[in-house]
Amino acid sequence: MGKGGKGGGGKVEAVLAVLRVSSDNDVLTALSVLLGERPSLLQQLPSLIGEPAQEQMERLVGVIKSFDNAKGFGFIQCDETFHVHQRDVFLSDKQLVEGAMVGAMVSFEVTLNKQGHPQAQNLAPAFVEPMVPEPVRPPQHRKQPSLQPSQRPPAGPGHFIGTVKKFDRAKRFGFIECTELFQQFGRDVFLSDVQIG
Repeated sequence: MGKGGKGGGGKVEAVLAVLRVSSDNDVLTALSVLLGERPSLLQQLPSLIGEPAQEQMERLVGVIKSFDNAKGFGFIQCDETFHVHQRDVFLSDKQLVEGAMVGAMVSFEVTLNKQGHPQAQNLAPAFVEPMVPEPVRPPQHRKQPSLQPSQRPPAGPGHFIGTVKKFDRAKRFGFIECTELFQQFGRDVFLSDVQIG
């Protein structure tokens, strides 16, 4: 191939014709040898192929549950990741930002380590608008008696009493806080928008 690309159209087509009928392994070997012989081509390669667009990761919100300064790591409590991974999110001291301390609400992205466990990346302080609960009304055709907590029937198998702790309309799910189930399972109850109607 001629330098500058002018006047070498026939040579380029001849080289391409040979590469098109060659195996992938032969093409990669030829490219490797050529790039080794011409380092200036290697420097131009990223601009020719374009850098792959990095996928925008979803940011989550959680609370720093624990952190051991001596060991350099801690954990973030996040209901959304716990629902998926059944564990808290690992937090490395390399991800800490100013103001991060146990009990602080933080925003972060999640990656998975080799074992598939969640790890926090790109930690930032979380600025979350407080959620204003909307009243839940029973259907018009049924009248519900207003019972005081002491008058409520005991929760039986499959029936429990709790409070909607958090519900994200955009993500279409949330969590119910129920003391009895929390004692039994160690976590809040997942609530799908399908159950709300």
